[in-house]
Amino acid sequence: KSKYRDETNFISKAIEIYPVSFLRNSGLRYVMICEEVVEDSLGYALAGLAPGHVDKSPGVFYLNLSSFKKFKNPKTKKKWLQETFHHEFYHIIDSSMSLNQLDQEWERINETDYTDEPLIDGSGIDTSVEGFISQYARYNSAEDKAELFTYMITQHKDFKKAIAKDKILAKKTKLMISILKKV
Repeated sequence: KSKYRDETNFISKAIEIYPVSFLRNSGLRYVMICEEVVEDSLGYALAGLAPGHVDKSPGVFYLNLSSFKKFKNPKTKKKWLQETFHHEFYHIIDSSMSLNQLDQEWERINETDYTDEPLIDGSGIDTSVEGFISQYARYNSAEDKAELFTYMITQHKDFKKAIAKDKILAKKTKLMISILKKV
């Protein structure tokens, strides 16, 4: 009876790609499916929020279904929901593992500094800046890792083409795989 039946089905399918053992070891406890999530500091509704590092309550992330209402095309909505799910899920993995040492290793791979402004443009894979899989990945190491994970999962063919052309992305991918193997 939910008006978000399609959205919850998309989310279920996103979860089902992971083995149960990976989910258990990832630190994920709950996916809170909300009609609206507002981040006061930004003043606008976010598509998703994983506050694990911030509030010391890893294992929970929020998906804001009202932010996906703007997509009338079901395929576009599904793409955005899946990308948001995997992005926020990686934040849970990251916070549960407390990989400060790997954060430093990750940041040493970069040849370009992170930017001070979150570049949320939703363009998907965008390798116009060497070493980054998207514009949003340029914000900080946490977003960089979450974006890399997201596109590794959701756009694997295009992702493989991107890393084949970018030695920095290839190094980050190798490190990401080593992180995931520990999960």
